[in-house]
Amino acid sequence: MIHKLILTPICSLSVLRSIVFPSESKITVEVLRPKKVLLVVDGAYRKLLDSKCKIVVTQSKNEAKFIRFGENFYHRLRSRLLFHGLKDGENCG
Repeated sequence: MIHKLILTPICSLSVLRSIVFPSESKITVEVLRPKKVLLVVDGAYRKLLDSKCKIVVTQSKNEAKFIRFGENFYHRLRSRLLFHGLKDGENCG
């Protein structure tokens, strides 16, 4: 089991990848521009923040459980979506 915080910036002006922090970290995000910013958490929670606002991110008390599928996950997904294009190993030429 891995206990980490992962911060993934989206819609940024530069190419930024996810950043992994130790689970006990406290990450402070501050709005520096004189404009309002939309904060979106996990695609669900949305909040409009004023300039000079600070947000502190910490580890949740709740744990997330993930399912790991076998190697044929994409085959199962393709069959469920009824995609009957090229078979594995075939090409267009």
